[in-house]
Amino acid sequence: MATSDLANTTGHIVSHGYLFKKTKTKTPLYASIVFSYREMLPDELIRLGVNSSFIFGYEITTIITNMRKYLSWLMKQFTDNGGMVEKRKIGSLSELYGHCDVVVNCSGLGSQQLCGDKLIYPVRGQVIRVDAPWVKDWIYTDTMTHILPSDDYTLLGGVKDRENSSMMPDQSIKQGILDRCHEVWPAIKGARIIGDWVGLRPMRNPIRLEKETIRLPNGMLRVVHNYGHGSNGVALGWGTAVDATEMVKELISGITSSKL
Repeated sequence: MATSDLANTTGHIVSHGYLFKKTKTKTPLYASIVFSYREMLPDELIRLGVNSSFIFGYEITTIITNMRKYLSWLMKQFTDNGGMVEKRKIGSLSELYGHCDVVVNCSGLGSQQLCGDKLIYPVRGQVIRVDAPWVKDWIYTDTMTHILPSDDYTLLGGVKDRENSSMMPDQSIKQGILDRCHEVWPAIKGARIIGDWVGLRPMRNPIRLEKETIRLPNGMLRVVHNYGHGSNGVALGWGTAVDATEMVKELISGITSSKL
């Protein structure tokens, strides 16, 4: 999509950037998947003005996704293909019995209540949106610091906080993000702050991707679970969706066979 005429509609941008690290790591799996990947020379880091605490650098061309556009596009694909959306609060998956052949549970953190899943937990994230059109390259580090330019703003982050589930921006965390981003990439200083954003990642190890048949007093509820991707939804979403779809087909095939 990023290299097609869908790029703007789906929010995918082919983007060049840098990964700065304090420790050397083995060549990652994604090195053979992204458009380009190479380890930088020490003098390149010096000429770029990279903070001296980062002694390893990697130049990468990959994809940045604008999630607002991407999620809107995905929903449109769903509704254009006959999908219907009903906003409703339920307290148990059993409430869906009799309304469908198979339930696909993508409720994330809601699975704590719906399924009694004690392995799913929230990991809080906080980022800052700034106006910095002069920043063209993305920056990632192994200290949870990132600078991600988009088509209408640049995103500064970040944190992964398992102990805090507040949805209100934390000013001390905000200042820490700004300080770290300024230290890594001084060119970001002076950018006008547009706003803050806080979200909770539904983290589970492992991701729950499996079939389940729940025995109820009035019959059997067939469920496919697909949740717990944490901050890896874009990377893993297509693959787990393909697997979940196959599971749905298997369950429906089983229903048809039993009726025959």
